[in-house]
Amino acid sequence: MFLWSKPKFSFAVITLSLVFAAFSAPISSAQDVLTSCTNLTTHAQIALKSPQRSCASYLAPAIWHAEKVDTAVHVGPNFATLRVCTSPNFSSSYQQIRPSCERYQKTTDYYRLISAPKVPMISSAWASSYDGVILSFNPETVVADSPIAYYLVKNLTTGITTKISKVSLGNHTQIHISNLSPKTAYTFTIASVNIDGTSGPSSISAEVTTYPLPVGAPAFTLSASSESRSANSAATGFTVNSTGGAIASFAISPAAPAGMSFNTSTGAFSGTPTTVASATIYTITATNSTGSASATFSFTVTAAIYSIGMTGPGGGTIFYVDLVTGFNCGSGFTSTGSPSGGLCHYLEAAPSGWHNGGVPATDPTLIWAVVAQQANDVAAITNEAVKNNSSATLGLGYLNSVAIVNQGNDVTTAAGAARAYSGGSLNDWYLPTTSELNQLCRWAVDPNFPPHPAVCAGGTIGKPGFDTNGYWSSSEETATYGWYQFMSNGYAYTGFKPSARFVRPIRAF
Repeated sequence: MFLWSKPKFSFAVITLSLVFAAFSAPISSAQDVLTSCTNLTTHAQIALKSPQRSCASYLAPAIWHAEKVDTAVHVGPNFATLRVCTSPNFSSSYQQIRPSCERYQKTTDYYRLISAPKVPMISSAWASSYDGVILSFNPETVVADSPIAYYLVKNLTTGITTKISKVSLGNHTQIHISNLSPKTAYTFTIASVNIDGTSGPSSISAEVTTYPLPVGAPAFTLSASSESRSANSAATGFTVNSTGGAIASFAISPAAPAGMSFNTSTGAFSGTPTTVASATIYTITATNSTGSASATFSFTVTAAIYSIGMTGPGGGTIFYVDLVTGFNCGSGFTSTGSPSGGLCHYLEAAPSGWHNGGVPATDPTLIWAVVAQQANDVAAITNEAVKNNSSATLGLGYLNSVAIVNQGNDVTTAAGAARAYSGGSLNDWYLPTTSELNQLCRWAVDPNFPPHPAVCAGGTIGKPGFDTNGYWSSSEETATYGWYQFMSNGYAYTGFKPSARFVRPIRAF
């Protein structure tokens, strides 16, 4: 049996977390050598009976030697003494640590050498995991009578001191520290503790950074699996819901279609498609350091169907529709000049107040050409001796306007201002030809348009922002004259290029 007693010494120990271990005392005769185990917090002490040789974790072992009658007694400041009382009767076995024994008990006095622990020296430190570090330090000289009970490891990053008794022995002693934060830099000191005291702290270890937290494999779902959208209308697209490890980046294959965008950070698919396309399967791939995962999305872009009076892609109003044959258009006036790559089927007029944000909601008056070009023919434009209302020149205004601007005419001119307009974030606005201006006149004054009359006969302005007076076209009669048309009566005339007349941009698509 054991009897706890309190020796006449005490020590202060900073403690935090415990790691189970045991100290093993050297094997010796039970009569000559005794091992005691002391709780350095409560100072309770027990003597181990043979064949017990190990103290429980965090109890400080001490090795005691029996005093011999034929030798000098070991007393003085360098020695500690212990008295053990036992039963002389072999049928009753016990040991008691007491200042004095009863007359019927057997008394044995023990001594040991007092030895304070030495300061350990940390030789290296390295991360063992995302929350663990290993400290390696040089083995200490074995103190025979007062072995090391445990070590105090101080985390200088957090200021926390941990009591650790479990070490790995070898060429270098190692301490394993756990419950740290991932991807964090730490430094440490170590102190040794035995029954006779606590050493000073070691020198500070090298800085060591724990590993990043392990990342699980990516997994995700899409907010939708398919979508069909008409060209030039905003798509809903999809967003990503991550259901696995943190995703580092996203990719899409094939590339997002014209007008649509794909965010490689969030995986979001959004925008306004501009090109007609049949159902296309897009593969979205999420990747992190562990691996990747994929999902698919089907996206279809159909041709948009507009009617006269509807709002167009540029924020203006549709005033001409030809869904049957279509017409050439674009800066090259070709059968592939539309934004979708084919013929054009619509004409769209800029909204009233297009040049000033709508305050006031009127059209500006501008000259046809700058002073330096007012007597010069625009080589790329075929001059019209007679006003041309033919549908063959629908869509030609883009080519004419580009040619006028390229001649050196800036935003103070009718074509220059029309080309500079960017309603709907589009850059294909231009000054209409005489045939396009005729269609614009028909829509502006005829409440029943379409279908009659084929040539604008003028009348009361029924659409906002238009003036009854003349509007410039991009059609040229001669080097010094351009064509313009009145909205009030539909009459078309030629005028000097220095003259200021009203301007309303249009676009074809």
